[in-house]
Amino acid sequence: MALSNPPLPDAFQTSIKAQALFIRAFIHFELKRVFNNIPYITEDVDPVTVVNTTDAWPLIEDDLKYAVANLPESQADVGRATKYAAKAVLARVYMFQKKWNEAKKELDDIISSGKYELMPNFDDNFLAAKRNNKESVFEIQYSVNDGASGSPNAGWGQSLNFPQDVDGMGTCCGFFQPTQNLVNAFIVDPVTGLPFLDADTLANFKNDMNVASNEFFAQDTVTPVDPRLDWTVGRRGVPYLDWGVMRGKDWIRDQANGGPYVYKKNMFMKKDKGTLSTTTGWATGVNSNSYRAIRYSHILLWRAEVAVESSPADLEYAAQLVNMIRQRAGNHVLMGRCRMFQMATTQDIIAPKIDWSVPAANYLVNPYPVPFTSPEQARKAIRHEIRLEFAMEGHRFFDLVRWGIAGKTLNMYITQDRNFRSLLGGVKPAVFENKNEYWPLPQTQLDLQPGVLTQNPGY
Repeated sequence: MALSNPPLPDAFQTSIKAQALFIRAFIHFELKRVFNNIPYITEDVDPVTVVNTTDAWPLIEDDLKYAVANLPESQADVGRATKYAAKAVLARVYMFQKKWNEAKKELDDIISSGKYELMPNFDDNFLAAKRNNKESVFEIQYSVNDGASGSPNAGWGQSLNFPQDVDGMGTCCGFFQPTQNLVNAFIVDPVTGLPFLDADTLANFKNDMNVASNEFFAQDTVTPVDPRLDWTVGRRGVPYLDWGVMRGKDWIRDQANGGPYVYKKNMFMKKDKGTLSTTTGWATGVNSNSYRAIRYSHILLWRAEVAVESSPADLEYAAQLVNMIRQRAGNHVLMGRCRMFQMATTQDIIAPKIDWSVPAANYLVNPYPVPFTSPEQARKAIRHEIRLEFAMEGHRFFDLVRWGIAGKTLNMYITQDRNFRSLLGGVKPAVFENKNEYWPLPQTQLDLQPGVLTQNPGY
């Protein structure tokens, strides 16, 4: 006699479906941001036949609305989607479509829930030891040394961006380096402590481009900068987590091609090597520092943007929200003033002299006067704050596209950063064109589905 499994309880089925639809919407949203014209694949269609000329936004919204209606406010298992995670993604989807009133409702629900708050320190959000904290709205879980060969459950996409394998790090591969343009954005006015909203017009912050590590270089400790600079960017003469002082060119895979800086936010601590970083495979920089896809700071700054773009604009509330982020930014500064200006080939030879009682740089960050003086000033300030708060986290390009300023901004960056990245110059200097707002569909996929998929314009 064959035994049959009892049916799953209705509530459990609904929960599983809601989580599945959240993931489906989240993935299609990521595809939409990259390719724009995408096929929306559901369980009741033959994926080979689905065209990419149907507007995906309503389909993404429908999946997220189901998730909002059927997911719990919290989950026992960290990483599982909640009602508020779904609301956050739905608000983001609305913002990409400039549906400000719809986004406002979802964001206000998250804020009024009282379930989230800013962590005391900005850098709390980038420590593996502080994963899934009270600021995390949706966090993609990573794990290493969990019995799976090669650590497939870790964040490979991020984990190849460390400094090259130097000073015992055992990492790979030195990609995704911060730009000089980004570093300049952290400079603040010495009187007001506010950022320069036209930072592209500033002179470059002092850097060690084309300076060997064993050559003299004194870092700038006079120009005031936002403290978030040194929690985001690894630069010469500044402590790099607990790995010691960043030694400049020796830490860079190819300085002529990528500039003088290294990524920092997802790097593991030296004390955690081998426990929170993988011990197997060829890229042992891979670690368990989960990706905070949506933080409460996102919610606050998105709500500030909505306040400005709604009619009538609420410039007072927008400034208050931005100032919450700026006030937190000043809570914790990086300590450790390096007093050695020529770095040995290896730190085993000469230990850099560091005064741990002094901040590593001249840090300054102050709130904006409330309210903002105009929608134009508010818009610039919020966009700049979004850039500083989430730098190197994978959002900037897509924000530029949705704001309609990608071409202007990126061409200005290309012109400025050619001196730091040889790949931007050469016989045919790089130029950002309107078609570059979205990737072309892969030709291999077009060949597999002739007459079904349509290539993006311009390709």
